[in-house]
Amino acid sequence: MTDEIDSIPVPMSRRKFLQSLTLFSAVSVFLSAEGGKTGVKSVATQMFCPCGCRQILAECVCETAVKLREDIQKMIDQKMSREEILQEMVRQYGPTVLAAPQKKGFGLVAYILPLAAFLLSGSALFYFLRFRSSVSPAPAPSELSLTEADNNLRKEIEKEVLKEL
Repeated sequence: MTDEIDSIPVPMSRRKFLQSLTLFSAVSVFLSAEGGKTGVKSVATQMFCPCGCRQILAECVCETAVKLREDIQKMIDQKMSREEILQEMVRQYGPTVLAAPQKKGFGLVAYILPLAAFLLSGSALFYFLRFRSSVSPAPAPSELSLTEADNNLRKEIEKEVLKEL
């Protein structure tokens, strides 16, 4: 039971999976889209409160957070974009005010390092398993490899066992 998509037969369950994945992606993009609007909450969720509590600015209730959210609203009223507001906050409070590292300079390491570690460990695991599967086990000893002394000893053991019976 297959349907054809671009003249490639695709099992029905795979087709449904792809449709579900596409629908999920479209809904996610639709729900996360803000329509180009910059709100206090959208900016404040990308920052830590600089008072030292290390809470997200949008959730902190201290006086510093309230003042900063008011400052952000003033910047929004001045038609500043989200990026401009974040840059201004970094200029005033330093890069530690950002909840996520910047995607430039040294902050880029935080984005690249996990991917590099994943790829490196995956490659190491792949080569280890490949090497392990290419090593054949030691052959089991067979009667053909027995020497004359081994054969004599074996015959004596068989005689002793038969005497006991």
